[in-house]
Amino acid sequence: MDVFTPMLNQMAVLFLFMLTGFVLCKRKLAPDNTGVVLSKLETYIFIPALNINNFMTHFTIENISSRWQSILCSIVLLLLAIGLGFLLSRRFGQDAYSRRIYLYSFVIANFGFMGNAVIQGVFGDDMLFDYLIFTLPMVIFVYTIGLSWITPGASGKLSLKTICSPMFLSLFIGAALGLSGLQMPSFVSTTLSSAAACMSPAAMLLTGFIIGTFNFSSLFKGKRIYFAIFLRLIAIPFLFAGILKLLGFSGSILICALCAYCMPMGLNTVVIPSSYGGDTKLGAGIALISHGLSLITIPVIFAIFT
Repeated sequence: MDVFTPMLNQMAVLFLFMLTGFVLCKRKLAPDNTGVVLSKLETYIFIPALNINNFMTHFTIENISSRWQSILCSIVLLLLAIGLGFLLSRRFGQDAYSRRIYLYSFVIANFGFMGNAVIQGVFGDDMLFDYLIFTLPMVIFVYTIGLSWITPGASGKLSLKTICSPMFLSLFIGAALGLSGLQMPSFVSTTLSSAAACMSPAAMLLTGFIIGTFNFSSLFKGKRIYFAIFLRLIAIPFLFAGILKLLGFSGSILICALCAYCMPMGLNTVVIPSSYGGDTKLGAGIALISHGLSLITIPVIFAIFT
């Protein structure tokens, strides 16, 4: 129940925003280009603000030096996840781009919005701070190589287009501010925090709106989706938690790793393709189904390993 209650609350928030976006679309209460507008706001304002706000707060010399083991563990698990992702994604998707959507989904879960809420709700603010440090390498990966995977028309590798994106550049700005210790004027910090807080609600509204553009039942079709979700929600978390247990890891590192990798598939597979005019049906389907099923899988996995 300690895990189930905060998870249920967060899922309720998630689906309420999704439902709002879905109703806005189906009832024609918002313009047809609402999805494009929301995705542009995410890409050019909300996500960059979140990156700058997080990195200028947590990417400091003190945090890196005092939690180097946690960061190193995060990097090793991320590399392992990438290797597994390439191995598994070959069997999914009917074209190169859909395979990259699956690849991204195997490697990166919703460790941000969902993960932060579960960690804070179950283990408190101190563990949340450790978790934010643990996930720094994952954030860097998401808005560099990960971004190139899910951007329509991209090669799947780092390119000038990726490097010049506001999401990528915001990482450098935030890291420079964090390492230098420079203090932003209070009104700038408040603006960044306010914009960053809009990221998750806007992403969920966008997901709901995009879901509303499709035949709802069609999102639940396809055996590949369910097999991919099984791997993401059950097989990968069990594998990583088992490895850490065998290596003798426990405490905050085990909890942070478990939370980062047992979350449902992320929303960037909807947000980024939508921003660049790509196909969002696959991303919307796996996001919707995996978030619903995670209400069962996350409490079970936490009960087994913690």
